[in-house]
Amino acid sequence: MKQLFAVLAGALVVAMTACGGGGAGGGVPDDAIQGRVSLLGGSAKGTQVIACTLEGDTCNLGGTAEAGSDGSYRIPGLKSGQKYVVLGLLDADNDGQPDYGGVYGGPSNPTQVSPPKGGVDFTLSAGSSQSLRPSFKR
Repeated sequence: MKQLFAVLAGALVVAMTACGGGGAGGGVPDDAIQGRVSLLGGSAKGTQVIACTLEGDTCNLGGTAEAGSDGSYRIPGLKSGQKYVVLGLLDADNDGQPDYGGVYGGPSNPTQVSPPKGGVDFTLSAGSSQSLRPSFKR
């Protein structure tokens, strides 16, 4: 399996320059996935949240967002009916490498969701980019 998180972490440097924070307000727009990311004992603010489609071990970027101060995010501009895996990476020490990661449904069993979808909540855990990668299974 490819080192998915390591690849995504590098791609995020470019992808996230145009993204803003997402708050989980009222209803969920037809083209969005939203939820809350948390970090036990700390803040998940600034977590880069990614929605991607799967082709084997490849995660094709569908959209991104940055978690706000309360951990909430909203990823707009997704295709209705398309299934996405949602994951998050947090570089807490600003060294360019993720220190925490998480996947909606858990790294051993990621849950695919289609927009509109709210309540896509998950928790980050500590680890290196290699240990944070999920085992995607079809």
